[in-house]
Amino acid sequence: MFSLNKEKIQESKKIGSGKFSTVLPYQKEATDERWVVKVVEAKNSNQFKLQLENVVASSNQSHPSIVPVRGYAFEEQGSEGWKTYVKMPRMKSNLKELKDDYTNKKNTISKDQMIRYVYSIASALEYLEKKRVPHQNIKPSNILMDPNGKVYLSDFGAPKFASEEERTKVPKELGGAELYMAPELFTADKPLKRSALFKADVWSFGAVFAELGSSKPKPITPSLSNDDKAKLIKEIIADLRKNYGQTVPDLISSALSIDPAQRKSFAEITQALEAKYSSELVKLGLRDKV
Repeated sequence: MFSLNKEKIQESKKIGSGKFSTVLPYQKEATDERWVVKVVEAKNSNQFKLQLENVVASSNQSHPSIVPVRGYAFEEQGSEGWKTYVKMPRMKSNLKELKDDYTNKKNTISKDQMIRYVYSIASALEYLEKKRVPHQNIKPSNILMDPNGKVYLSDFGAPKFASEEERTKVPKELGGAELYMAPELFTADKPLKRSALFKADVWSFGAVFAELGSSKPKPITPSLSNDDKAKLIKEIIADLRKNYGQTVPDLISSALSIDPAQRKSFAEITQALEAKYSSELVKLGLRDKV
């Protein structure tokens, strides 16, 4: 929690917005650009409960590639519901904006950039998996970037803290990003086990970086048949190999396996990257010299 000072919220200087939230500067003076607050509205108690889970999950994490939450506060709005205020460091951009910029300029992400982004986010998701916290909301706009080009995972999809035996709601009910959601989430006729949600996160991770690295990105839309998805994925991976060699495209290909059991875990992904790109990761400041 933190002591919210609403006078610091610059409502006229909106930085960004989503379906349920708005990001605003949180500053005492015009030159202070260190902090923002994400303001999330809940219209009913169920939405508020999910927001609370989201905030608690985010604030309990400590990893160099997860956006640090510096505090949160809640405000009841009477018949209009609740507002949640989440204080975070101000970021420069996100992977969606980066990809749009490169596409407009007809450029592609460099190999070093791709290694940096893939490894950073895979290691963050490996950390979450060890803590038994599925993300459930992986998409380009939820991978933020600071002025130095470092990337951070943000916006958890309201995960629940449950044992392996407990079930959770199918993430599509939680407002997940449709274009990056695993195929099995659209065909599940009952809530999924927690272990299955980590496999779904692996798909989302693969879909994000397949799009980021492709010179001619085509969305792997849910409406495609599995055969058509597999054909499109094969084309995307062939395109990725032109710029990124074998290892990163192979890991993305594994992540985009239609069969969840065939997808590598995040631990396996980070281990493969460390084995192949040990010196590069040291140069990028992502690993200590061995």
